[in-house]
Amino acid sequence: MGQSVASAASNGGVCLKLGDGSERVADHVLLGTGYRVDVRRYSFLDSALATAIRTSGGYPILSRFFESSVEGLYFLGAVAAASAGPGMRFVSHTGPVAAAVTQGVTEGRRRVA
Repeated sequence: MGQSVASAASNGGVCLKLGDGSERVADHVLLGTGYRVDVRRYSFLDSALATAIRTSGGYPILSRFFESSVEGLYFLGAVAAASAGPGMRFVSHTGPVAAAVTQGVTEGRRRVA
């Protein structure tokens, strides 16, 4: 865990050279891929907007309606997992999340009116 693979070669098994310079030989290798969420690094967000978002470990801190600390800015999917749980990474949560966001948006409109 926490290692990058610099190279891999077959030798009747698998020989891995890791990023720290060490080597491992194994019969099988499973690689867990992914990325670290950090909304401040999203290139599509203006830098001023990105720094205004309250975060914890790179994840935005969200309300129960999935609204960030920037009013009117909502986050869904994997980026919402820290606030709403790992199920946010799956399509099965689409319905309940859509209902929560809809409620948050409509209640927000009532506050403004």
